[in-house]
Amino acid sequence: MNAAEVLNTLDPADGSGIVRALLEQGGFLCAGVLGLDGRPWVAPVPYCMEREGALWFSAAKNEPFYTALSLRPETELCLPLENGGSLRLSGKAVFSEEAEVLSACLAANLGLQGRYAGREEYLIPFCLTEARATLRLEADAEEREWLLGTAESVLLGPRLKKDKELRDRIASLLRRREERPEEWPEGELGLVTDGALLLFAEAAKALWPRLDVQPMELAARYETYDERERYVLLAKRLYGNVTVDKPEQLTELLSPDTLRRLLEERGE
Repeated sequence: MNAAEVLNTLDPADGSGIVRALLEQGGFLCAGVLGLDGRPWVAPVPYCMEREGALWFSAAKNEPFYTALSLRPETELCLPLENGGSLRLSGKAVFSEEAEVLSACLAANLGLQGRYAGREEYLIPFCLTEARATLRLEADAEEREWLLGTAESVLLGPRLKKDKELRDRIASLLRRREERPEEWPEGELGLVTDGALLLFAEAAKALWPRLDVQPMELAARYETYDERERYVLLAKRLYGNVTVDKPEQLTELLSPDTLRRLLEERGE
């Protein structure tokens, strides 16, 4: 069944249903990302499933695509259609470390399951937030566009109020981490605290691009990028989709006592 035939069987106002039906026809999508060298490049990405109203895809943790998309989550995916048409999906990638989501992705995509049998730990699912779909049935056809849903359970990480005092508190904490490392916790709690500070630094950088987070990147006690990402994702799971609008709230969230309590509550 081609794309036009698929559309004839669906409600033209049901953008999510149309997109899902086209993706379920099979085939890899091409995903555009900004590489670590600053150059754009394209990688093949398999579609897995719809879950909680969001579309889910997967990436291999040992591939440069995953690293590039982790650092710069804005992406566009393209599914080529017959007669020069295309389905394009754009948004921000959000990865999930939840075992249940990975299991569901593998169950939904048998080809993926076969390729990674016994190596499932190398896969990580992701969905798109702020997602938009653009469909062109043929090369010269008019485009159709829809906004897509976001899974309710997706961890988007902390959301910060664009407030000068909050920005200054984050900048102060980053300087303190660089200049007075002896005041930071040691051991596992120190690694978790660094991951939490990096998480808030990334959120702040999105609001205030001129904020200098490079010293924190150098000060964080991680031996590899994967270790860094593991602790940043752990911090994201500990906080959930928290909204921070006061400097004192940020200080409380980043305190060792708070992080210790959150770790205990999760059984980490």
